[in-house]
Order: sequence, then structure tokens, then C-alpha cells
Amino acid sequence: MKKILSILARQLTSFITLTILSSASLVSQHSVSNQVVTLGVLELNKVMVSNELLALESPGYSDTRQPEPSVVTAQTRLVWTSNGEQRKISVASKQASRSCIVRVNLQEMNGHIGPKHELELKDASTHDFIRGLSKSAGSCGIGFSVHMSDPEGAQAHVHSIAYTVTSS
Repeated sequence: MKKILSILARQLTSFITLTILSSASLVSQHSVSNQVVTLGVLELNKVMVSNELLALESPGYSDTRQPEPSVVTAQTRLVWTSNGEQRKISVASKQASRSCIVRVNLQEMNGHIGPKHELELKDASTHDFIRGLSKSAGSCGIGFSVHMSDPEGAQAHVHSIAYTVTSS
């Protein structure tokens, strides 16, 4: 019986040694995997006006029915961000009126005063306002003036002015 136990002990020792060596061999092998990841960044174009509603009061009249100067003005700030190339900001009046003309002028851009740029919004057509934006964020001061061509017969006017960022 001792002989059998001795043979079994040797066999068991050989089996355990072989198992340990096999496990160590498996653990020491490195698993290598390569992967290519492509990320797509969507284009972002945002534009915001600091005062969404500007109320411009029409000019008053004296007792002699002589109209005072028929121009009213206001100011606001336009802020934009775009990660696209070759962009521009366009402006349009959506409810243009024949009895008044809205003028929009660029007063300063990103804190720098440059040449004045003024647009007349007489109809619903779209006009280029700021050009040459590429992967930028910034702001500009905008002045508005409303010129009444028929102040006596003029009723309340609502002008919805839309700013859009589009490709140049």
C-alpha cells in the first residue's frame, strides 16, 4: 500500500507542477488588440442677442402739428460662436413696413472699433452683416435706428429681426 501511495503522490506532484506551470504560462502571455476610433464633431453655429425685445417709441408731436425728428434709436449686443469654417452672420427684417425703415449698424466688434457698417432693412431680404468668421466666438455692439417716412399716419410697427450664421 505504501508503494501505491508513493506512486500516487509522485503522480499528484507531477500533475500539480504541470498545472502551476501551465497557469503561469497563460498569465504571462499578453493580449494585444488595436482599435481605430473616429470621432465626428457636429458643426455648432449659435447666435444670441442680449435684448430680445427692444421697444422703440415713435417720436412725439408738438401742438403745432410739426413733427419732431422722426428717428428713434436703441442699442443691443450680438454674441456668436461657430466651429465652422468660412461663416457669416446675416440679418433680415421679417415684418418690414413701408412707412418706416430700420437701420442696423455695427458699432464695435470684440471690443475693437472699426469702420462703421450700416444696413437698411427696407424689405424682407437678407443682408450680410459680419463676414469672415472661422472657428470663432465673439460679440459686437449693434445700434438700431428707425426712420419714419409717414409719422402722422404711422401705427405701431413690429419688426422681427433675424440673425443667422451661414456659410460664406
